[in-house]
Amino acid sequence: MFIVLAVSSVFLVFGLLLGLNYFYFTSNAKTLPGRVHAIERYHSRTNRRTSTYYRPLIEYAFKGKNYIFPSSFGTGDIGWSIGQRVQVYSLDTGPEYVRLKSKVHFLFPLIFLIVGLAGSSYYFFNHHSTFILSLYAAVMILAPIAFYQFLKSKNLIDKIIEGFLKNKIEDAETMKGREIYFEKALLNQLTQKNQKVAFIITLVLAIGSSTALHFSWGKASNRSKEFIYGLSSEWARLEEIKSYMNDKNLVLSMVLGFFTAMFIYSLIFQVLKKK
Repeated sequence: MFIVLAVSSVFLVFGLLLGLNYFYFTSNAKTLPGRVHAIERYHSRTNRRTSTYYRPLIEYAFKGKNYIFPSSFGTGDIGWSIGQRVQVYSLDTGPEYVRLKSKVHFLFPLIFLIVGLAGSSYYFFNHHSTFILSLYAAVMILAPIAFYQFLKSKNLIDKIIEGFLKNKIEDAETMKGREIYFEKALLNQLTQKNQKVAFIITLVLAIGSSTALHFSWGKASNRSKEFIYGLSSEWARLEEIKSYMNDKNLVLSMVLGFFTAMFIYSLIFQVLKKK
């Protein structure tokens, strides 16, 4: 159980660092106009699995000169279009102190903090130890202060702050050899291809989950089925569901029903997006 507390602490620290970075930018930076100059396709390998992501390269003007920088995050779908107007946060310190204005920069630290707080709360809820709680609080408060003083004594504060705030400025040389799309026509072809592949995969998953749902529901007990059918007219009976959880086929049907509904929703969304 102690590992839960350790991991939660790491999430809290990262959440605080990312949150401070976000609030520093939003409170000190100017909001400037920019546009999507190109879209970069890149790959990330984790646990022997390679995933493909897309991120925009943003062009903006800083003190009369145009600069290009990459977004600090990517997505599995192409969510931008070349020439799209965007806004950026820019510090007066230099052109490399810039961020794409996006809610993602707020959501990331929020998610880290929620996970960290949830894990820590879970640990202390199951371990009622005043000593451990006091020790944990002291470490979380004193450790950052001690670490800050250590970095300050080594004159590393400015370098670390710059590392957190700086972004990479792109030019023709740095963009060589990378999979970057500058033309709308090429990007549209890639988008259509990805949409077709995504639709086929989602359709296969929807068929698979709905087929599994059909068989699991067929094996559920008549008592469980009557309960589910009865919920349509008596929602107050929902609190009785605990007494039906011993029916594994019912539980499996509920899980499969949820995923089937999500896959169908995704198919509908993808069809509507094409129009």
